[in-house]
Amino acid sequence: MIPFVCIILGSIITVVAAFFDYRQKLEDQKEQLDNEIKRNQEYQNLLGKSNALMEKSNNIITTQQTVIDTSKKIIDLQNQLNLKNEEIQKLQENTLNNITGGKNIPILYIKATGSEFLLKIINDSDLPLRGVSVEYVKIIHDLFTPSGNRTSSGPPNATQDQKKVIGDMAIRSSDIVTNESLGDGYKHITYIYVVKWLLGSYKGQFEILDDKKTVQVKNSYVIAYKPQIDISESIMINGEYPDFSHAVYLPY
Repeated sequence: MIPFVCIILGSIITVVAAFFDYRQKLEDQKEQLDNEIKRNQEYQNLLGKSNALMEKSNNIITTQQTVIDTSKKIIDLQNQLNLKNEEIQKLQENTLNNITGGKNIPILYIKATGSEFLLKIINDSDLPLRGVSVEYVKIIHDLFTPSGNRTSSGPPNATQDQKKVIGDMAIRSSDIVTNESLGDGYKHITYIYVVKWLLGSYKGQFEILDDKKTVQVKNSYVIAYKPQIDISESIMINGEYPDFSHAVYLPY
């Protein structure tokens, strides 16, 4: 009887031990399953965050592209504006040049032929010149003694002041200032002239000599000029330019 009871107790103990072992295995499996669920949830959370980051990155890229496109448009508009400003400045400059004559200079043309000489003013530019005038003093040396006094027979016109007001000169035009001959047997006359226009002036002189054969222009040079411009080709005498080496720039 006792062995049988022992067998029964042993069986009960074995069953109980197997139950607790199975229960422990179930709990372990449940824990593993819970852990797996947690890992899946964490992975899903990470995946969601990653997708959100990617979406933000895409939004940033889109925004950056929009900024780039907008910047290009702004640059294009700025370039167009610069071109328009250049056109406006050029138009304003052309308008101002047409009003003032720009940097162009009236050319004083002197030519001696036979017993006569011609003095005229020329606008050889593509712009009109404004307010042009030529003033000159004519000194007849034959009516003065070597000491500088007038001869006893010298008339009061030994020096003569003349002024030719031309006003506006059209493009590539000319106007005669004087066309003279020595006459009266005069052999030596000095002309001191001043050419003026809206933006400047220059002053010079030349001599007319009669050697009984022909009239000659001698000792021509420029005395002063303003503003600071290139007047090296502003005077033409019988196809030649006068002496500019001693010309003085007048700043005002």
